[in-house]
Amino acid sequence: MHKLAMLSLAAFLAGAAPSFAQGRVPDTQMMAVAIDAGILFPGDHLEPGPVVNALWEYYLSPRTGIRTTVGWANPALEREESDSQRQIKLALDLLYNWEYGKVHPFVSGGAGVWFLQEKDNGEKFGDSENKPGLTFGAGIDYFVTRTATLKFEGRYDWVAVDDGRPNPSGISLTVGVKKFF
Repeated sequence: MHKLAMLSLAAFLAGAAPSFAQGRVPDTQMMAVAIDAGILFPGDHLEPGPVVNALWEYYLSPRTGIRTTVGWANPALEREESDSQRQIKLALDLLYNWEYGKVHPFVSGGAGVWFLQEKDNGEKFGDSENKPGLTFGAGIDYFVTRTATLKFEGRYDWVAVDDGRPNPSGISLTVGVKKFF
């Protein structure tokens, strides 16, 4: 009977060991990749339109990380729907998240550069410009598996435009997926 109890205890501990080894997500030195899409509500003289972002994150601790974002938007100009302003964003943010079970709210803030190109009937018009900017956001990661989330985010991007172009600064609301590894 004693041997049976010892074998049962050993089997129980062996079965539980993988869950102890899994650890928390996110954790120090973890990375994540994400993609999201949504609507950009830009500044003056531009219409709301789609926005798509690809993101890479690296966690310095379970609560803090850094994130790079490459984003694309092409909002139409108010004066003529066939004209637009292509925007490509490259940003670096600091992240902070809180853990509430499957729900991890987060905030972010950082800076980047926006590559702006006016388009007339789909063709490049004028010179492209590179403009600095700041970005602030908040959102929720909802864990659907141990290492995969649905991501909901609201973000405000401020872009330093002072040359008479339509103002690309604005709010974006996005939904996406994220995978930790």
